[in-house]
Amino acid sequence: MRLWVLPNCFLAACLFVADVLAEDDGEAIGRLRTAAEQGLAEAQYVLGDLYRKGDLVKQDYALALHWYRQAAEQGVVGAQSNLGTMYDYGHGVSRDPALALYWFLKAAEQGDAVAQYNVGQVYDFGKGVPEDNSEAIEWYCKAAKQGLAAAQRQLGALYALAEGVPMDFVQSYAWANLAAAGGEESARELLVTSLPFMTPQQIAEAQELSLRLLAEIQRDQGSEIDCSPRTAK
Repeated sequence: MRLWVLPNCFLAACLFVADVLAEDDGEAIGRLRTAAEQGLAEAQYVLGDLYRKGDLVKQDYALALHWYRQAAEQGVVGAQSNLGTMYDYGHGVSRDPALALYWFLKAAEQGDAVAQYNVGQVYDFGKGVPEDNSEAIEWYCKAAKQGLAAAQRQLGALYALAEGVPMDFVQSYAWANLAAAGGEESARELLVTSLPFMTPQQIAEAQELSLRLLAEIQRDQGSEIDCSPRTAK
């Protein structure tokens, strides 16, 4: 039996979709498609996922895009985030950085950490917009405070490279340390390259800061964390 995460959906709709998917056969897909055609956003989102991944159905990016768009327009955050990714990579559609950012922002403003990270990437690397490290840091910070290791690693990198913020190896090490603990392998490399530039006192300070950041994130998703240089609480 598959487990599906259906964000921000009404309980009855969630239960219906979960019940349909538990059947795990062609008839279930027919029922799901019928519900999607009748406008059930959760069914549209899951149907988009199935077509994107080729799970239970033949992979079809065009149909995935269609159903994601239907769900995204009804405010389903996962559909908005995935739709942004499809426009970003050109899956089933020509690459469109502007539409990718539009849908990433829709999801990011609803608090989706992956979408917040993707908005950060857009500004970090100038995907269809001028590069803006300050804007990138703002969005990476939102995602990092929710525990997203990839965003934590990017924050660490920007502090180490002095991009958008003054160089700060204490902040860099602290965020990279969190990312490494969260399984982000590239963060370990960042830690190793930072060490030669740090005094023992700075390393100790960074480790203490990392523990404080982790405690804040675990307590309330880091609502009190300020990602500005050397001011994180």
